[in-house]
Amino acid sequence: MVFDCRAKAAQIDLEREYEEAKLRSAKSAKQAELDNRLRAEEVMANAEIRAAEKMLQAAELSNVRAQQERARIMAELNNDAGRIESGKAASAAVVGGVLGSLPFLLIGSESGLNAALSFVAALASCALFGVTYRCALSQSPRQAGRWDAQCAE
Repeated sequence: MVFDCRAKAAQIDLEREYEEAKLRSAKSAKQAELDNRLRAEEVMANAEIRAAEKMLQAAELSNVRAQQERARIMAELNNDAGRIESGKAASAAVVGGVLGSLPFLLIGSESGLNAALSFVAALASCALFGVTYRCALSQSPRQAGRWDAQCAE
């Protein structure tokens, strides 16, 4: 009987150890599954980060292109504004030149084609003077030796 009690106690100990090993094994399997899930989530998060970085780079590139386009359009607008100002200066000079030279053309001894050509020459020289004068005034003192871009056209 003593032997039976010891056998029974040994069997109970073995069954308990077996159950504990089974629990440890189940915990180990769950832990492995959790570890695998965690690794998969980490890989997905890294992929999302890389995708977001690529999208950021694309947005930055797009921003740079937009800034360049904006600068180009602003330069064109400035050129157009310079041309308009040159046209205004030429018109004002022509009006002043015509008013100033009209008495000389009327009392002059030339007639017909000669008078018309003189009048056209006076108009052209006044317009050219107006544009040149405007460009000379628009230059800053440190640029006095150079033409600026708006006057070169």
